[in-house]
Amino acid sequence: MEEENFPRGGIKKVEGKKHKKEYSLFQSPPDDVEKKKASKRKRKGGKNDAGPEVKKKHKMEGQVSGQVGQEQPQHLTKKLLYPGMMMLGYVRQIKNYAVMIALPNGLSGVVPITNISQAYSESLQRFSEGQNQNAEGICTLAELFQVGMIVPCKLTELEKSAENNMLTLTINPKDVNSDLSSASLRHGMCVYGSISSEEDHGYIVDIGVKGVQAFLKKKYAARYIQLYNNDNALHVGQYLMCKIQLKGDRMSVLTGQNRVINVSIDPLELKNIESPEDSEIPFTSVVPGMKMHAKVEKVVKNEGLIIQFNKFRGLIHKSHLPRQPDKYNHGDQITGSVLFIHPLIKTVTLTALPHLVDYVGIPLGIFGELKVGDTIEEAIVKRTEKKRGVFLNLQNGVTGIATMYNLSDDTVENLGTTFKKDSVHRCRVLGFWPMEALVIVTMKQSVLNEKYTTISDIQPGEIVDVKVKKMEKKGIRVELYRGVNGWIPNNQLADVTLQHPEHKFKVDDKLKCRVLSVNKKDSSVILTHKKSLLTSKYPVISSFNMLEVGQILEGYISAIEKCGCFVRFYNNVMGLAPRSLLSSEPIERPEDVFYKGQVVRCKVVDVTPANKKFKLSFVLEGKTEFGKKGKDLPKDFQIGKKEKCKILTKTEDGLDVKLSSSQKKAFIPKTHLSDSIELCDALWDVYKPGDVIEKAMYWNKSRYAILTCKPCLLSSAENKDEFVTSFAPLKPGIMLPGVVKNIMPYGIFVEFPGGLFGLVPLQYALDVKVPDVKTFYQPGQTVVAKIIEVNSEKKRFLASLRMQDCYYGNTQVGLDLTWNYLKERERLFESLQNSEEKGNLAQIKIGSIHKVTVIKMTRIGAVCELKNGIKAIVTSDNINEKQKVGVGKTFDSVVLYVDLKQNCVEVSIDTKIVPHVKERIESEDMEKAKLGEVYQSWVVLIKEDFVIVRLTNQARGQLAFLPAKRHWNDVLERHQYNVGQKNKVQIKRIEGDMILASLKVHEDKELEDEEKISYIPTHKLQIGDRFDATVRKMYKDQIYINVCGTYGRVFVTEMSDEVVDGSCPPLRMQKREHVKVRIIGFRDHKSKAYLPISHPKTKNAMPDCSMKPSVLALDKLPDDYICSGDKYSIGEKVVASVITFSNGYLHTKISPRVRGRVYLLNLSTSLEMLRNPTKHFKNGQVYNATVIQKVSSGEVELSFLEAPLKELCPGVEVRAVVFCVTKSFGMVVRLTDNIRGTLDITDMSDNYENLPLQGYKKGDIVTVRILKVDKFNKQAVVTMRPDETNNKPVDRRIERMADLKIGEFIRGYVVAVANKGITVRLGVKMTVVLPPDCIVKGKYVNLDLMKENFEIDSVIKLKFLGFDDRNTAKWSVHHDTDFPEECLSDRPFSNEPFSNEISRNRSISNSSADSEATKSKRTKLKNMETASDIDETIELEIGGLERMDDGNLDERDSVTNSSVVSEATTSLSDCLEGKINKDWDSLNRSVSDSDFSIDASDDDDDNDVEDKEEGDDENVIDSESKDNNKNTGKNKRTRKKSRSENMLEETKTTVNASETIGDDNAKLDIVEDSDTEANLQIKERLTRKLSEKAKEIQNEGSSVDKSTRKRKVRGDRKQSGSESESTRSKVKKVEDSDSEDDVKIVTKSDLQVSEKPVLDLGQGFSWDTEFKLPSQKQEDISSDDSADEDSQKQVKKSKEQIREEKIEEEKRIYRVKMQRLEGEIQPETADDFDRLVLQSPNSSLVWLRYMAFHLETTEIDKARAVAERALKTISFREEQEKLNVWVAYLNLENMYGTSTTVTKVLTRAAQQNDQITVYLQMITIYVKSGKNEDAEQLFNTLVKKHSGNKDVWIKFGEFYFQQGRLESARKLLQRCLKSLEMRQHVDVIVKFAQMEFKHGEPERGKTMFENTLSTYPKRTDLWSVYIDMVTKIGEFDSARSIYNRVIEHKMAAKKMKFFFKKYLQFEERYGSEDNVAEVKRKALQYVESQGFVDE
Repeated sequence: MEEENFPRGGIKKVEGKKHKKEYSLFQSPPDDVEKKKASKRKRKGGKNDAGPEVKKKHKMEGQVSGQVGQEQPQHLTKKLLYPGMMMLGYVRQIKNYAVMIALPNGLSGVVPITNISQAYSESLQRFSEGQNQNAEGICTLAELFQVGMIVPCKLTELEKSAENNMLTLTINPKDVNSDLSSASLRHGMCVYGSISSEEDHGYIVDIGVKGVQAFLKKKYAARYIQLYNNDNALHVGQYLMCKIQLKGDRMSVLTGQNRVINVSIDPLELKNIESPEDSEIPFTSVVPGMKMHAKVEKVVKNEGLIIQFNKFRGLIHKSHLPRQPDKYNHGDQITGSVLFIHPLIKTVTLTALPHLVDYVGIPLGIFGELKVGDTIEEAIVKRTEKKRGVFLNLQNGVTGIATMYNLSDDTVENLGTTFKKDSVHRCRVLGFWPMEALVIVTMKQSVLNEKYTTISDIQPGEIVDVKVKKMEKKGIRVELYRGVNGWIPNNQLADVTLQHPEHKFKVDDKLKCRVLSVNKKDSSVILTHKKSLLTSKYPVISSFNMLEVGQILEGYISAIEKCGCFVRFYNNVMGLAPRSLLSSEPIERPEDVFYKGQVVRCKVVDVTPANKKFKLSFVLEGKTEFGKKGKDLPKDFQIGKKEKCKILTKTEDGLDVKLSSSQKKAFIPKTHLSDSIELCDALWDVYKPGDVIEKAMYWNKSRYAILTCKPCLLSSAENKDEFVTSFAPLKPGIMLPGVVKNIMPYGIFVEFPGGLFGLVPLQYALDVKVPDVKTFYQPGQTVVAKIIEVNSEKKRFLASLRMQDCYYGNTQVGLDLTWNYLKERERLFESLQNSEEKGNLAQIKIGSIHKVTVIKMTRIGAVCELKNGIKAIVTSDNINEKQKVGVGKTFDSVVLYVDLKQNCVEVSIDTKIVPHVKERIESEDMEKAKLGEVYQSWVVLIKEDFVIVRLTNQARGQLAFLPAKRHWNDVLERHQYNVGQKNKVQIKRIEGDMILASLKVHEDKELEDEEKISYIPTHKLQIGDRFDATVRKMYKDQIYINVCGTYGRVFVTEMSDEVVDGSCPPLRMQKREHVKVRIIGFRDHKSKAYLPISHPKTKNAMPDCSMKPSVLALDKLPDDYICSGDKYSIGEKVVASVITFSNGYLHTKISPRVRGRVYLLNLSTSLEMLRNPTKHFKNGQVYNATVIQKVSSGEVELSFLEAPLKELCPGVEVRAVVFCVTKSFGMVVRLTDNIRGTLDITDMSDNYENLPLQGYKKGDIVTVRILKVDKFNKQAVVTMRPDETNNKPVDRRIERMADLKIGEFIRGYVVAVANKGITVRLGVKMTVVLPPDCIVKGKYVNLDLMKENFEIDSVIKLKFLGFDDRNTAKWSVHHDTDFPEECLSDRPFSNEPFSNEISRNRSISNSSADSEATKSKRTKLKNMETASDIDETIELEIGGLERMDDGNLDERDSVTNSSVVSEATTSLSDCLEGKINKDWDSLNRSVSDSDFSIDASDDDDDNDVEDKEEGDDENVIDSESKDNNKNTGKNKRTRKKSRSENMLEETKTTVNASETIGDDNAKLDIVEDSDTEANLQIKERLTRKLSEKAKEIQNEGSSVDKSTRKRKVRGDRKQSGSESESTRSKVKKVEDSDSEDDVKIVTKSDLQVSEKPVLDLGQGFSWDTEFKLPSQKQEDISSDDSADEDSQKQVKKSKEQIREEKIEEEKRIYRVKMQRLEGEIQPETADDFDRLVLQSPNSSLVWLRYMAFHLETTEIDKARAVAERALKTISFREEQEKLNVWVAYLNLENMYGTSTTVTKVLTRAAQQNDQITVYLQMITIYVKSGKNEDAEQLFNTLVKKHSGNKDVWIKFGEFYFQQGRLESARKLLQRCLKSLEMRQHVDVIVKFAQMEFKHGEPERGKTMFENTLSTYPKRTDLWSVYIDMVTKIGEFDSARSIYNRVIEHKMAAKKMKFFFKKYLQFEERYGSEDNVAEVKRKALQYVESQGFVDE
């Protein structure tokens, strides 16, 4: 049977029909076809219900059909691509594992190595699996392919591959020829195949045709092999173009008799390829590359040709025609090759280009010698095309195209005018399109001017500018120029190896580099960024031919072997430096001397041209040799040894000296002459050849010994045990003295003894960030570094110079540093006094008096001259403001500084200094400064090494020196001083006239913080030793002692075995008191970590001691005794030291590292102490305690009680802490740490009294009795009733209806008054609702007046009358009930204005009570108006508490009951919701859809009357009743749906009327009680809108016809007041009406008919019509009321009355709608909420209530969906509204979700809102829900991301303080100070100090304030806060002392007035009359001193 070709649709109708019939082949009925067509039409205009894959396919089919369906010749574009498409391609590049293919129209593809052929892939697989060890038989792709080959390929993946965004292709014959059948094979036909194997007489060729093998005889391959395969045999996988040699009968192939066919690859044979016969080739057998003879059927203008070949139609685009389309005519014959075939559309596109049609398997050379980047000077324009660009003749007949983008840098307006035909232009080659034989060129001038366009343009050794594109692990990817990328390996980034290159280099940085090598094959450029290579002046060697013997070159070491070092230069030129030529000294291990990547200078010593090798030598004349030991070193050379030397010569870098002991030459660098850089220069000037230097130390070695004279280094060498000179002893934590060697952009290199070099990264250079570290450090500066990281493998280490790492508060360090400087300077000046050049200058002493004459005035002061001609400088800081200084004037001056370098002195002529100094010089009797005394001082001069101050008081006239550095690394201290600054100083050293002092604040800080001792004397103390010690310092929680000359401490819990509760043992100690102690442990004084017993550093560690008699009495300490351990067992007795009380716990410490917490009820049995714990438990007090539970590692729970608390079980009386008080419901109490109990209002007492909850508040202590307890759920039910077994209660406890007896009187509490009635709570599970028409004392109750005059929680007495026919409980109110008389009325209260149906009883099913358990979840989210209101209910969740109840109701209880609502499943959180809302009643109001409709039903069918209005003022109990009435509600809703559509239309019409004046009035009422800024704006806007609408209605009302304003009045209203008042009262009642929540009760009238008319909205609401108040129809009322109706007369209304009624009616209607919107009326269904969110889509309140609605039924997913919907709906401008929803969403996930969902929502919320705000809200949620660990983790994340925000740090600190984690808070302070800027430090420290006062240690807070004020003494706000905090803790004497200090400061008069006034108020409140008088005296004294004396 002949194979049916694929039919061409649209040509012949017959073929079209055949196309339809083809569906039967796949057994698809015609119906399916029609459905598919319909689905296509649907997809065009509507939604597509198919799956994702179908969608994708259909979308692609639509695109493709749109592109090709019209049979127009087109380019092959990416839009036309489809998986399985067959294309012809051109091999343009061959890589190691892929072949790059050029496709038509410039597209590119890649053929992976696995897509070549099946045989080749199998050979690769065998080799990879180790089956074939012979790799020689497997050829590379470069051996199988040649550039220029034409191959057919198939698109396998539409997605772009990772490499160059190319398409993934396959040329495997089994894929390309998969549709080719054996029946379609013809003699002379062309096929493409791949060599499968080599046989004896030829090759087996895989052509991909199933069941057919092709054999290539060697004679048919000989010519190809000889001419084009380099005489090499064909290889497996080689791709070939073959011609079928099918001799004889073709049917033999079809029948299987001859399954092997012969093929030929002879190029001569391939020239004669035959085209298949027209009628015999099926469409599936057409493959790319197949030659076809075609006939032109149609010429498409400017597009191409439509042709006919065989029986198919094809297309040829004009780009694949040898001439323009208009040169062809219909019927012309044309020969072409198949270019590509689209598998979906079945369209064939051909090419007629000669180089493709005539291809015979020989690689093509289309473009000659042209290559990318070539510039063509004369390119001639052939033609222009508007869409494509300009075509040009380049050279040798090659055609080029410049696309529109590449024509010019400017916009080309007119293509034909700018580029005229035959015009000549200059262009540059950008690329090639080999399939079209086009060269892509550009004529942009910017590209023509570029130096590089391809890698071929780059030459090794060139210096280029690059741009960083990407940071990678092994290097940096850079861009040289457009499209040209480069690579910088890590070892080429700098002269030294960078550990963290990402810190130095950033993306888009611009760098200067030198090209190392260019690999054109791999398109890679290797660059170097080494500075030494960039700046090298030596020849650039990029070729072996450039080498000459004797050349000096620079290269880098690329490899280190045993034979020597390989040095690489440029372009991979590499030479060897043998080990013998590395140095003149033998180097056994080159890897110890050199490293890979090291730049070296070397000399060429030998060149061997034959094998291109050359030798190098590292030994150069005049250059220090590598590994040189130094023959000129003395034999006794040892780092650290001191030597005497004599100066030989002076150089710019230092001094050449000769050693006295060995007479060897040595060198002293200039920067090593002194610790001070200033003195280094001065000493170098002073020294001269022949001078002797007494003390110098061996520092390092090169060719000669290198010495140092720095005193710091000399003193450090005295301790040989700690003096490190080699790498081996280096460990993190070691402190080493060193010298700054070099400062780089990434860090500081520090040199240490013995040639050790360490790197100090920038972040470890200073404690704060600075713009330029060079401002603070300079080469040669002496520093002390702390090792922080050691890399033993590379022998490198990192160090830190930060003060926080290297300095521990010892002021002696800074004093020694300054004193050594002064003494060294003094010796220098003594040596200069006999100098001719500087002798006069050296004789001048600091502090001496000299006459100076002003010779010049400058911007900074004055230039003066002494009598001896020496110049003097006076800065403006040292000139008194009142002094008139001018040129020529003479002044007495005090010398402050002598500058040897500038040959001048710096003096002061300030009258505050000079007279006192002069007086002291002239008078010898004046008292001098004494050692140890404290004086007030003023800063007069600030230098780099010292600060000069003038002393006052008894030492006035004397100058003193202060250290400008507290440490060698302290480069910031001097910046804390200002000239004129006032400080207290303490005299530390005196020698002659030289006085050295220290800041008093530094001394106090050292004394008060002994834990920051910088040095512990070495000792030999051991654990267990007993000693006599001396007390040094006492604190509340510990004492510091002196033990055998070293420092130690005793923690308060180690002072005694038993203590007196409330005492403070350390404060009873005395200084220098002798005590007996025993050492129990050691701790490192720097890290504060406790050391193990075997630790080697215990000899320098601080001993921890014990004074306990039990410890002292032990013969030997137990082996497991550890003072820092946390192994405490339950029941163990311990001593606890109080820290603070917070969050219901007393936080204590029982050892230095173990905390304890005590729950409030475990503190004492005294109620007074429990009620005021902060008053009785103060910081520092100690108590005996018992361990009752282990909380975590390092924390235990304690009890101060002697006897443990009673076990919680029913009947036990215990104490509890009130957690929450909720009006009308009761309280929640905390029994223990984790068990909470509910206390109902009826369980407060057994004798009910009004307002039982009054007086109770959170934190009160109450005694309760346990009724039920569930320890698993940590819940309990408690009562305050006395035990009924001993006392008969007045009001017994009622739990269910079965407990009641008919006729029994029962008392309860009125918990709510609403329109639906009075809610009374009779018991824990008993709540009844009295109807509005109930009778008290023979009168009706007026609910409106009850709301105003009756107080909730009052007692009411009821009588139980039994049950009626419907099993509904009946009640009556006892006459003894105390109801206000004004609340009683003779008329019944009506709450049904819209229906004349009687109140009907609700049937409440107990079966619906199960749903009540979900009420708590609904309640939680009902009021999420703000972000902070949500979390309160988390702690209140005690869901399911009542499930502990037996729930055994009798038969009567199982019957429907409307008056008693079961609360068996109501959680306490429902009751506690009232704590959040102002009025619980507003939560559950609802108005049904029929609120505004007219009852159109007949009187005789009461069951059809719609009476759906819900109670608006009902409490949560009534909301339960609504749930219990679920069945009834369903029935009513069913009836409602069956009614006419008119009712629904009326409801919809009413809902739409939401923008009237009444709406605005309602909104205005709602916001009336709120005073927020937003609500005030709303009030103002609504008021304005209301007034405008009132005017409109007033104008409109004047033209209203009188007849439309008449209204009938019914009932007994004639006796009421004016008609307008009557109408208004009716409207008022309409607002408060209710119809469904009545309870059956005995009343005067069983039926009550509504007398109020209803609004007629039957025709729909419109602003174009007026409101009508219709008259009542006779059939709408009962017969009893008919008489009253007839007797009643109609009353006419005035225009004004009608307008008022209209306005009031509108206000009422829209007020009700707003009540629904704002939540006062609770919606019932999701539809209700949908209407609400449509009315107010941007209101977060509505959305949150919607979420709560779903949570009511535990539909968590729906609540989430609502949250997502809200976030999408709320406008982006409403940021706060969106934030409210986000916070609610977070609460939802926190309560019901997982940690993963919380994280996801938090991440999204942080992305769309302010991140800090969201994180802080989440932290609040975590804290309130008890997830403190999560809160801490989130805080840590927050401070990492926002480390520069001080508020975040303060919040974090407050969190720690509130949790009682004081140490964590203090460590946090140190962290934040490192991250924050200096200007923020003060504010943060003050905040933390305040928190210390509130939650921590007030003494520490004082210290923090004192330290801050010492630096900022004029900060008024700091003084004020400090005083307030001290006053609050009751230390009035301390506060008084601070007041006296602050008023001594010199401040502005306004500030002084503030403090005097504050001081006076303080004394008037806390002081005596004498104190008040003293303050007034000081104030008067101050006023007089300021010259304000009243004359």
